[in-house]
Amino acid sequence: MRKRLIILAILIGFMVACTQGTPQVSLRSISTPVLRDSPALPTALGVISATRLEGELGMGPPQNFGHAIALGKGVLAVGAPDQTGNPGNQPGRVYVFQHEGDDWIETAQLFSSDRDDGFQYDQNFGMAVAMNGDLLFVGAPDADDPQLGDNSGAVYVFQNGPDGWSEIERLTAEQPIANAGFGSQLQVSGDTLVVGEGYQGSQMYFFHNQGQGWRQQASLEIPQIDDLETSVGGMALFGDTLAVSVVSRQGEREQTSLLSKLIIYQHRAGQWEQVDVITFGESGWGDYPVALSLDGSQGQASRLAVGSMNSQSGFFAGAVYIYDAGPSGWERHASLTAPDGQPWGRFGSSLALDGDMLLVGASGASEDSFWDGVAYAFQYHQGNWVDQLRLTPPEDGGSGDFFGAHVAVQGDTFLISAPNEFGRAVYVYEIGERP
Repeated sequence: MRKRLIILAILIGFMVACTQGTPQVSLRSISTPVLRDSPALPTALGVISATRLEGELGMGPPQNFGHAIALGKGVLAVGAPDQTGNPGNQPGRVYVFQHEGDDWIETAQLFSSDRDDGFQYDQNFGMAVAMNGDLLFVGAPDADDPQLGDNSGAVYVFQNGPDGWSEIERLTAEQPIANAGFGSQLQVSGDTLVVGEGYQGSQMYFFHNQGQGWRQQASLEIPQIDDLETSVGGMALFGDTLAVSVVSRQGEREQTSLLSKLIIYQHRAGQWEQVDVITFGESGWGDYPVALSLDGSQGQASRLAVGSMNSQSGFFAGAVYIYDAGPSGWERHASLTAPDGQPWGRFGSSLALDGDMLLVGASGASEDSFWDGVAYAFQYHQGNWVDQLRLTPPEDGGSGDFFGAHVAVQGDTFLISAPNEFGRAVYVYEIGERP
């Protein structure tokens, strides 16, 4: 048995080494003997291939390459909102990669159509991205409006056609607000697009496409918590269900505490109605949601993953809560922590659900240096979430990569970004059954 494991490790190491800048992979020991009355474990998963993607180097890596990512069928988009790091020259861009054979090939670099109109300053184009079929939505929260001033924000819609990607629409709020940061957050599902504000914004905007372009259908202001200034922490959309985390602060300096709630909205009879509220904070300081992911089938959301900066297992170690939709609302059915968690690990700072697969980022985890970052893959099997894979940054990374800052999953493809310091890269993993 020992020889087989050694041979298996050598084969996996050879496959991973064939890819430039290959990430390290730790396979979980899930094939241990099962007790007689225990449910069978799922098929063990392994990494078939791993690819490191980088932006155009030029005088150095693009700033924040991987700050936002979106994954579609055979295509992915990477946002680099701060392209140069120089104030006054931060238009931002989005890189598009296509899956061709065994490789991911850069096929386009997208910019906003009005970046050179003489009025725009620092758009931060690419701060948020979302993909739906052949459509790509790009948020530019610092885009300016000639009448209303700076940072009112915009969302640019691109379509992939016979001649490549082209911008087809520029979306703004019906009543733009200066410094609102419209476009800081994006969620799309079917023919519904939800746009969130930044900079302590409290508005969400709903756009609908009925075949004649995207039009604002409604706007919604999130409720305040205890009459305090409240902002959107994160959003997740699936079908007619929208989950929103809201956060408010009370106190000052070292006396500051966070209050947070998770609000579930349902689209009914042409309106978005609040149907459930989940309060956070009972588990101690820092227990507030920072990342959300919804999934289901046939347009009906049935499962919600919530990443929290819970500090029970270590200061900001993090946790992930799994909720299932039931007759009486959304109920918590599982709580996950990092198997090898550590203080400041930030397990759950990013996450993505796809069917029975859950990918979780722990961007603050430290390996050889501080804040290298780690990602974990869990699989739902017979009522339990089984820890399948542990993915770490490449050997040539450095302190502060924040690997796992953003993650995405579609089928057997994992997407993990490391947008900071020496990282500034996005890693694509193809996953399959372990030999």
